[in-house]
Amino acid sequence: MPVVPSQFEIAGLTIKVTLDETLGKDKKVVGEARYATQQIILDPTTCTEEGLYQNFLHEFTHWIFYITGHDDLRNNENLVDLIAHFYHQMNKTARYDR
Repeated sequence: MPVVPSQFEIAGLTIKVTLDETLGKDKKVVGEARYATQQIILDPTTCTEEGLYQNFLHEFTHWIFYITGHDDLRNNENLVDLIAHFYHQMNKTARYDR
């Protein structure tokens, strides 16, 4: 299973991934995309490592829609979650035999 990165680049931006063990308790969420500070915040105490990775992909999907200017899609939690699950399954089952 892939590990959640500490940072990545998308469309010329460097996005830092920060772990915050109070996010779930304080805001009742596993993750947040923070556009103004170019961050993804995740709470590792709220789920398994695999669940944390899926939530990273969920927040990454928010970033894709944010960067492409599709706020209607960015705010559609059902669509964002569905796409994140597709990314997650592809990454989990991908084979690299070549």
